[in-house]
Amino acid sequence: ENRSITFPDDPYYRLIDKDCRHVVGSCNGLVCLLGYSLAEDGHTETWFRFWNPATRTISVKLGYFPDDMYQSKSWRFMFGYDNSTDTYKVVALHLVNDLTTEVRVLSFGDNI
Repeated sequence: ENRSITFPDDPYYRLIDKDCRHVVGSCNGLVCLLGYSLAEDGHTETWFRFWNPATRTISVKLGYFPDDMYQSKSWRFMFGYDNSTDTYKVVALHLVNDLTTEVRVLSFGDNI
């Protein structure tokens, strides 16, 4: 009957405090976050982080990309788990034009 939801006022769950701006996806309890910042020389740095809200742990910054990656609105990101290789993967798709798509796959495992 009561459909209201009260969110806890816990700053731990704010993305800005994790140096990230967007959620790419979630899989097996992990959340893949996308972050970016402007460097002193004017270039943009883009990275991913894995966050486990249940254990309150977050990875170091992973998978740095060239400075033009985030500024281009034609990049799309997906996050998932590959059972065959036992790795988490981020797939980045860049729609270059109507005939060309650039694909980058980042694999994250124990030693990767």
